[in-house]
Amino acid sequence: MQRLSKLAFAAVVAAALSAAPVLADAPSSSTTFDGSPAPSFSRFGWGGIGIGGSRYTFDDGFGFSASSTDTTFDINLGVAVGFLPITSGLSLDVWGSLSANIGSYVYFPISVGVGVVYDRLPIQLFGGLGFSLVPNTVPSELVGTAVGADIILMGIYPLPKVLPHLGGYAQLQFDILDDHLFIWSLSLGAAYQF
Repeated sequence: MQRLSKLAFAAVVAAALSAAPVLADAPSSSTTFDGSPAPSFSRFGWGGIGIGGSRYTFDDGFGFSASSTDTTFDINLGVAVGFLPITSGLSLDVWGSLSANIGSYVYFPISVGVGVVYDRLPIQLFGGLGFSLVPNTVPSELVGTAVGADIILMGIYPLPKVLPHLGGYAQLQFDILDDHLFIWSLSLGAAYQF
């Protein structure tokens, strides 16, 4: 019942954030290393692959506990949309991501949250905090569908010479979940401004 109330709260927050009007992006005068204008990535989607890991600890209820760690291959997709310019070059964004972390078990983190984009450097920075729901293939007597916090950190290098709205990204993402489950991922890929 407690998980259901957490999911309902997350759905209400996500609906309220998605109903907020999208405001104009903060003006940007950022440039790439060669001096050409860099696109503002306050509205962007991303996709990439990487490596990661998971760790869970379980207790049998009789005083015995054990833990398991696993290395994973990760596929990550996401989107961030700016809805409130804070200052010139800094905007508040809502974001969401879907991942598949494949190892001995498969984890499917589904995350939504808020974050900030800073675009006054040659490498544009994005960081956010969110809510994560993680269905998985771990036996349910050990770990069920987990819920918890998601932390995302990303750097995007604009590639206007390749394609005007394209960038390469590196991302570090952490899921700190109930059922004593922790998942992390380091991904590389492409980001596209829209």
